[in-house]
Amino acid sequence: MNAINPGSFEGRLITAIGSAMDMDARQGSEAITAGVPAGRFGHPEEVAGLVAFLASDAATYCNGGTYTFDGAYTAR
Repeated sequence: MNAINPGSFEGRLITAIGSAMDMDARQGSEAITAGVPAGRFGHPEEVAGLVAFLASDAATYCNGGTYTFDGAYTAR
């Protein structure tokens, strides 16, 4: 079994967090991505490529891996 650990991806949850912080969408996005070394949110198609690979026959020898998609947030 493999695990994919996504970081911050633009969407309704991020918008809700910004609203809870009493910020508009732009301010909320900037506040959240300020701590991400990549300086931006992830895009669904970026993680989709990994999912497609792990589901393919090309990954039959990949077992027990943890794949972190967080713009290097946890690598700091």
